[in-house]
Amino acid sequence: MAFHLLHSHGISKETHSRQQGEAEEQEDQVQVRGSSTVKLVKQPSVNSYCATKNRSAEEWFTRQVVMDGLSLRQLAQSEFQRAACTAMRLKHFKSATAVGKAVMEFIGKMKENTKKDIAQQFNAGERFSVIADEWTSIRNRRYLNVCVKSSKFTANLGLVRCQGSVTSKVVAEMVKVSW
Repeated sequence: MAFHLLHSHGISKETHSRQQGEAEEQEDQVQVRGSSTVKLVKQPSVNSYCATKNRSAEEWFTRQVVMDGLSLRQLAQSEFQRAACTAMRLKHFKSATAVGKAVMEFIGKMKENTKKDIAQQFNAGERFSVIADEWTSIRNRRYLNVCVKSSKFTANLGLVRCQGSVTSKVVAEMVKVSW
């Protein structure tokens, strides 16, 4: 966790503690720059690094897994995560299994919302383009990535595992069946 915070966000325990200490010492000092004066303010605590929107715990953990690439175990056992969840008044999941379950449930909700949005726009007469791209992993497993694009939005519908020959007819059938 400390490695991720340092390399992805430039935050370390030492610099955070030092900045807090300096901010407390300099809280009442006034610094002059040219003709303007600036009052130094105490740096916010750990919740300054957290989301400012009202997010659910499931969304908070999902974003960290998907966007930051943190493992479920890191999220469950991290003291920083516990403090951040407490500061934001969010539920902290105590095990990696609970984090994984919450993440998968939130992703399912996001998929359903995306499907509803696409259906609404389709019923309103919006035109779409479906983009299918075949992708091979390092383990030599083939996947099909499907994106839907309209004039108003672009949605990545995710990966589907491909087995056997993948012709244009098979791709069209996979898109219909999977989504």
